[in-house]
Amino acid sequence: HWLNTKGQALWLLPEDFFTNSGIDQNDPAILDTIKRALLTKKSTYSKPIQDKNQRYILYSAIPVAHGNKQLGIIGNFYSVTEILYRLTPPELTNSYRFSLLSADGHILASSSSRPLLSNAKSYVVPLDPPCHMLNLQVTAYPAINNSTNHILLILVCGLSCFLFWSFWRLWRQGQTSKITQRALQAETAFRRSMENSMV
Repeated sequence: HWLNTKGQALWLLPEDFFTNSGIDQNDPAILDTIKRALLTKKSTYSKPIQDKNQRYILYSAIPVAHGNKQLGIIGNFYSVTEILYRLTPPELTNSYRFSLLSADGHILASSSSRPLLSNAKSYVVPLDPPCHMLNLQVTAYPAINNSTNHILLILVCGLSCFLFWSFWRLWRQGQTSKITQRALQAETAFRRSMENSMV
C-alpha cells in the first residue's frame, strides 16, 4: 500500500486485504515500522504479525524520495510461510528441515512436519538485517544408517531369488506338461491303431 509522509494510507491493493486477513491497519508493529522507515529513510521490517488464520506475516516499509524530498512509503506484506516454501531448495528438503523462528525461539513456519529426533543437529542463522528479530533454523534429518542399507539389500536379493525360483518352477511345470501331453497323444494313437487293426 502507498502512504504519505504522515503515514496515512492513500491506496491499497487488494483493497479488501485488511478485511480478509483480519490484520488491524493500526497495529503497533505496522505503525512502528512506518515510523522507523521515515526516520532512518531505509527499508525496515516489522516483527511477525499474526492474521486471523494464525499465520504469520511480515510488514516491510520502503521510503520513496525524490532528491531530498520524501514522497511517501510503499508498504508490503509478506507471508512467512510463502517465503519459506518459495525460497527453500526442493532438493534439500528431504535431508533438512528449514524453520523460521521468532526472537524468543517460537516456530513461525516450517518446511516440513516430519518428526525429528531429540538429538538432531541444527544450526540457527539470524536474519537481522533485513528481517527484524527473525532467525532461520536448519535441522538435519538423521541419515539412513548402514544396517538399514544392509536390510534393504538383503530384501532386494531375496525377492530377486524368489522371482528366479518362480520362473524356474513355471518352466519345469511347462516341460512336464509337454512330456505328459506327448505321452497321452502317443497312447491315444496306439489305441486308435489297435482298434483299426481289429476291424
